[in-house]
Amino acid sequence: NKTTYVLFGGAASGGKSWLGCEYLLVQCIRYPDVKCFMAREKLKTIKQSTLLTFFKVARVHGLKKDVDFFYHQQESYIDFPNGSRIDILELKFNPSDPLFEDLGSLEYTFGWIEEAGEIDSRAFDTIKTRIGRWNNDKYQIHPKMLITCNPKKNWLYTEFYKPWKDKRLPENCAFIQSFVDDNVFNEVNYRKQLEDIKDPINRQRLLMGDWEYDSEQGTLM
Repeated sequence: NKTTYVLFGGAASGGKSWLGCEYLLVQCIRYPDVKCFMAREKLKTIKQSTLLTFFKVARVHGLKKDVDFFYHQQESYIDFPNGSRIDILELKFNPSDPLFEDLGSLEYTFGWIEEAGEIDSRAFDTIKTRIGRWNNDKYQIHPKMLITCNPKKNWLYTEFYKPWKDKRLPENCAFIQSFVDDNVFNEVNYRKQLEDIKDPINRQRLLMGDWEYDSEQGTLM
């Protein structure tokens, strides 16, 4: 009840997307009339990948589309018979709205940012003010945002990983390191595919889950 922002990040295929879908699905079924979001830089990408994982997670739980939940493709949201709802949001940077003010009127109970390394820090600064505003007091739900990603030397590194490494991460934040071998449900040959990555930086990021990867090829140390 004191952690608001949870960053789960590291190697590829550590189970990050599954965790995000599981989190939203279970909470929406557990609590009637809550409102949350799954967000990514591009709406098209989230519909082509993350949403498919959501449907798979639902099937594992024995939930049927158009019976236990309803997907509204045109309006980009999922709702449940108990009144709960998941909005599917695009957090792409728009030069005409550099401060992401179009997110300012939204109200959510909790949320999830997928592949957070793709988005601008200002998108995070704005969307994080939108949670904790919809029936949180009614159910005594602490505002919570899950953030999933691969290592990226941007705001994720400076706001989460580096403070965690230096043991000065704020009390309302948490960092969970993700490794590919943590996920026992990976396809048998998937690790071998990651081992075949030739680019040294991508190999460090996606195979090793290394946040201290060399970002410049001329770096000596």
